[in-house]
Amino acid sequence: MEIRRWLLRLLALLTTTILLSPSTSTSSSISTVDDLQALLSFKSLITKDPLGALSSWTINSSSNGSTHGFCSWTGVKCSSAHPGHVKVLCLQGLSLSGTVSPFLGNLSRLRVLDLFNNKLEGQIPPSLGNCFALRRLNLSFNSLSGAIPPAMGNLSKLLVMSISNNNISGTIPLLFADLATVTMFSIKSNNVHGEIPPWLGNLTALKHLNMGGNMMSGHVPPALSKLIHLQFLNLAVNNLQGLIPPVLFNMSSFELLNFGSNQLSGSLPQDIGSILTNLKSFSLFYNKFEGQIPASLSNISSLEFIVLHGNRFRGRIPSNIGQSGRLTVFEVGDNELQATESRDWDFLTSLANCSSLVLVGLQLNNLSGILPNSIAPDKLASHKLIHILVFALVGGFILLGVCIATCCYIKKSRGDAGQVQETLPEMFQRMSYAELHLATDSFSVENLVGRGSFGSVYKGTFGSGANLITAAVKVLDVQRQGATRSFISECNALKRIRHRKLVKVITVCDSLDHSGSQFKALVLEFIPNGSLDKWLHPSTEGEFQTPSLMQRLNIALDVAEALEYLHHHIDPPIVHCDVKPSNILLDDNMVAHLGDFGLAKIIRAEESSQSLTGQSSSVGIKGTIGYLAPEYGMGTEISVEGDVYSYGVLLLEMLTGRRPTDPFFNDTTNLPKYVEMACPGNLLEIMDVNIRCNQEPKATLELFAAPVAKLGLACCRGPARQRIRMSDVVRELGAIKRLIMASQNSASWSTAQ
Repeated sequence: MEIRRWLLRLLALLTTTILLSPSTSTSSSISTVDDLQALLSFKSLITKDPLGALSSWTINSSSNGSTHGFCSWTGVKCSSAHPGHVKVLCLQGLSLSGTVSPFLGNLSRLRVLDLFNNKLEGQIPPSLGNCFALRRLNLSFNSLSGAIPPAMGNLSKLLVMSISNNNISGTIPLLFADLATVTMFSIKSNNVHGEIPPWLGNLTALKHLNMGGNMMSGHVPPALSKLIHLQFLNLAVNNLQGLIPPVLFNMSSFELLNFGSNQLSGSLPQDIGSILTNLKSFSLFYNKFEGQIPASLSNISSLEFIVLHGNRFRGRIPSNIGQSGRLTVFEVGDNELQATESRDWDFLTSLANCSSLVLVGLQLNNLSGILPNSIAPDKLASHKLIHILVFALVGGFILLGVCIATCCYIKKSRGDAGQVQETLPEMFQRMSYAELHLATDSFSVENLVGRGSFGSVYKGTFGSGANLITAAVKVLDVQRQGATRSFISECNALKRIRHRKLVKVITVCDSLDHSGSQFKALVLEFIPNGSLDKWLHPSTEGEFQTPSLMQRLNIALDVAEALEYLHHHIDPPIVHCDVKPSNILLDDNMVAHLGDFGLAKIIRAEESSQSLTGQSSSVGIKGTIGYLAPEYGMGTEISVEGDVYSYGVLLLEMLTGRRPTDPFFNDTTNLPKYVEMACPGNLLEIMDVNIRCNQEPKATLELFAAPVAKLGLACCRGPARQRIRMSDVVRELGAIKRLIMASQNSASWSTAQ
């Protein structure tokens, strides 16, 4: 194998040398191409630069009295030890389209190449294997294709290599066996196939190995046990089979192990918890594992995620599984676990000690019997476990694909103990009218914090002493037409909402008030800083200070992420129907939370198909005048595109400081047309004066105004089908934010110099 590797390395060097060798037919030798020409070559292959990130990349701007002016270009940093040579090329998240120039291989002093999160296509240039000084290479989240160039095995000083989330195919090159210094190797979410090379075990500096989401086959090689520093191992979502080598369970360095969604089998060693003492996340979901869940897992004091659903585990759930108190996710659904006696449920008492627990999945097992007295209703009334079993949060390691679960619910009854209940509505009836009446001081005017289309919102105080909790109580006006349907719609939506940028729902009340009338209310997370509307349009008393440029950008991104989740990460998607500043609440850190789903309707599959076939049905006007999509006025069915329009108006309102209902507008113009007429040269003139008064540099204002206006108008396009998707809005706003921050950092650095 050594001879073969030597021959392959020689061939790779010859190939890249020929590709970059001088042409006798050109007047200037390519072999003498300096760093400036390499950068210009890179720019020439960029076909789209929507944010103008490379606008400074011109020969004129490279002079400025210095032969190395390109060192001040966006994303470029030069070496102080080797003046005029590029040390860092970092162009993260700028929505650049095109291909990667092979002439980047001429950047002989390049130590960092970071093109993360763009839209680059084509193959990875083999010439990058000539960047012998390279330490960090990040090409993740693009659309690169083709095989991994073997020549990159020549990067003997490489520490980090990440090419995840592309369309890379082929196998892992043998020459990579020479990457002796690499500490992180990630090819996640590609189309790489073949077996996992045993020689990976020779890369003893590895701490992070991520090969999840590919088409790797064969067995897990025992040689991986030689990676004594390995902390992160993700081999999930491949076609691996057979047993996990027992020697891997002897590696105390592991912090994350993810073998989920393969065809692996066998049983777990019962002493696993005595060896993997640093483990934080353990995932084996959707495999063929058998036997019992080791009770020793409870000995791992650092363990936060146990995800074992979709296997064939049998027996009882260890009674002390929550002993460490640090578990966040415990998902063991879809197995053959048993519970027949009260003591078989003791594990719930143990899990109750886990203050950070947000998800418990027990569905599709053989669990039955009476719950133990330790978690009976009289002791659950104020217990955090009740929220754990109702709501699931998405964050951290759950994004590795372990967040799909059906929670178990506990039904409150009049007996000494409860029964396992699988349906959600019973849990929603936990809070009574009397409790809400007391918490809001009889729904007093002093506690009234807002009114919406379908009801009023009150501030409520629950509990006492150290357990005092403030929440918002949204009382639905059931006398108004559609209010009951709105309530049901919200309850259905709540089953799937798990996003930190959405106002969290604590519980629901569905009962009778003191007069015997129907009473429906939602108990929501209380957001202390009020609505965005009060911040954008403060009263004359100066109660609120208007948000700065960066605060507005962050708020816009927060709301976009919330809508992206509703539109693209829930099936069927949820349409908000009333996106406007008064439905956006700001917390103490000025993080925005999208609330008020009073008008939300769930788009059913048949309605989506009707939209595709051009059919529509009128359900009346939805939302607030000024923010309504034009097609709603013609009776068109609700759609995610309608939300996109409303968001676009919101974005333009944050840019200009003008409400869409401002008397300034008339029958012939509106907010989107107003902004469109100001593009591109007069945007600063129509920008909210409160932004301009914050003494932001003109360059920063321009970097903000033009792309935000363009994005807002893209949301407000006439035909709904032509509007941008919220997932693209999130991407574009992230790129705008990074560009502004890079500009501010560059200005600060120049000032310091």
